Amino acid sequence: MMEEQKLRFSIKPAYAFGESRGLEREVNAIRDMEIEWDSSYTTSLRKGYLIELFEKRGIFDEFKIKHWPLGNTPAGEKERQRVLRIKAQYEAFLAGGAPELSPPEEADELLFPLESHLRDFITRNIGSIKPQGRTLRLYVDSSGRNGIEYPTDIGELQSKSVEMGNG
Repeated sequence: MMEEQKLRFSIKPAYAFGESRGLEREVNAIRDMEIEWDSSYTTSLRKGYLIELFEKRGIFDEFKIKHWPLGNTPAGEKERQRVLRIKAQYEAFLAGGAPELSPPEEADELLFPLESHLRDFITRNIGSIKPQGRTLRLYVDSSGRNGIEYPTDIGELQSKSVEMGNG
């Protein structure tokens, strides 16, 4: 097994491991399940079901030793919790709950495919940003125009027109 594969929970070895432990019916049901939401988390959802199955059968520790050594680290536990949370959210969706996934818990998990996504995120959360204990707020000029892509004589100031306040 390549070193890279040992670092992440790989679903193919998980399917084979489950089948080798007499869980062929359950593993095939997870592999073939029809997922009824439009989320991109389909593989993570299946991983959540596999982890739950292995834990219920008492074989998850054996799986980690043989196929996922990172599973016994804080990063592995974080991944375990993430996929189980996605599974719980999917089940809530099926039961009529909100289909929306909760935001990532760690800032390094946030992905902003476009600069505008980052700009909008900062704008919505600016009050939570507290450099050196000071609260940021969006600049608003005397005419009521805010500091989001603020126009100047030489062009727009993009997402940088914030002023520091004292709380």
